[in-house]
Amino acid sequence: MTPKEIMGKVLEETYILSSALEVKDIDMALGALNRRDEWIQMFNARESQDIDVEVEVLIKKFDEENKACIEKMGEFKSVMESELYQVKAEKTKTLKKQKVHDSYSNPYTGGLGTSFDLKK
Repeated sequence: MTPKEIMGKVLEETYILSSALEVKDIDMALGALNRRDEWIQMFNARESQDIDVEVEVLIKKFDEENKACIEKMGEFKSVMESELYQVKAEKTKTLKKQKVHDSYSNPYTGGLGTSFDLKK
């Protein structure tokens, strides 16, 4: 493949990555990242690269789109972290409520309840 075709594939995968980040689809984004890395490695592995004007234009487009993807990844990461912390907080509350429930529901296992609670 020519360098122009390879850079075209890199740019195509970058557009897919950008779209995946916009819709917050992590699986599609990771797939696009992996494929894009393979194309970039293929581009870098070519020993005698004849970089012409068309390839330079594609590289500039890639740089611009890559910067936008990095910003989108940062935003996506912050959204995912906030959701993760929210889930952790809810899980902690649920576990505490379950522990209190268990301790009062069976007083004979060393819980806080007494036999008086059973007569209620």
